Amino acid sequence: MKKLILASTAVLSLTVAHGQVSSSCILPTVLQTAYDKDVHHLAMSRMFQIKTPDTSLFIIPQTYKDTIWEGLSAIFNTTIPERDSVFDIYCVHHYSVEYQPWFFYTDVNVNTSYSWTTAWQNSQMTTGYTQLDNFLATYGFSFVYWYSFGSGATLVTNQQLNIFAINDSLEKFNGVNSASSGVIGDGNIINYNVTGNNREYEFSLGCGDCPAGCTGRYKWKFTVYPNCSVLFNGAIDMTNGQICPSAVNCNISTSVHDNLSKNNSFTITPNPFSTQTTLQTNNPLRNATLTVDNCFGQTVAQIKNISGQTITFHRDNLASGLYFVRLTEENKTIAVDKLVIADR
Repeated sequence: MKKLILASTAVLSLTVAHGQVSSSCILPTVLQTAYDKDVHHLAMSRMFQIKTPDTSLFIIPQTYKDTIWEGLSAIFNTTIPERDSVFDIYCVHHYSVEYQPWFFYTDVNVNTSYSWTTAWQNSQMTTGYTQLDNFLATYGFSFVYWYSFGSGATLVTNQQLNIFAINDSLEKFNGVNSASSGVIGDGNIINYNVTGNNREYEFSLGCGDCPAGCTGRYKWKFTVYPNCSVLFNGAIDMTNGQICPSAVNCNISTSVHDNLSKNNSFTITPNPFSTQTTLQTNNPLRNATLTVDNCFGQTVAQIKNISGQTITFHRDNLASGLYFVRLTEENKTIAVDKLVIADR
């Protein structure tokens, strides 16, 4: 049997490890829970990107979100190993929504000569300005704090709104100088675009001193086709020697991979290992291929033309860490699993 051959990787561009893979656009509950705020952010950004009249609406039409959810679900449901890096290992969310989503907040600068502003100055939400109070109540806003240095109040809502349209309307009330929302800093990013009938997703891991502006990035790129099949377009290493965030290991998947492994299971013994390990399949293989990817989605080793039920896996020069092994037969993925290499 052939020993593992290390695949070469470029510094700035990694080649595509696999072709177009069939998937499903059905939205898993775990994905919806974990990425609800990301999708709201992407849908709002998309509306302004294409300059649709819908940007004047307070509530984002569900169709924008559904389109993004379908593509995101297809990536999540696929067996492409790089989806593990994005969703389970590095758990990439857009930095602006990960902790305190900016679109829940508005900073309202006011003219304090108007009597109704006294309520906010005293940390009271209800101002006595009936039209303003009704508007804010309708959209679930509550008072956070008053900042005297700029004569304004920060308000927050628990509703997912088009905050830009809300701010435009707030500025029409007497005594309101301006209303704005935004976020400072930098970090992980999710980008979404549409090319023809295909949806493009880019997950970007921010590296370096990101609060002051990330100085390096590692990116994973996917294309989702109308039939929900997915193409991993490769990864781009732009880390520039900067320190990247450690793996989060949120493991939100329940998962597509787990279901595959139950039906086409194999055991890895020992795991972790330091020199070599043995993979034992529950079904005989014929002309199968074992592919090994690191946690960035780079293919680092591969064994082809496998037959039988036993595979000996040699470490060779692989660094210690987490890897993903994938068995394919007749261009179909039949099993996936995780592999850990540890130094003695």
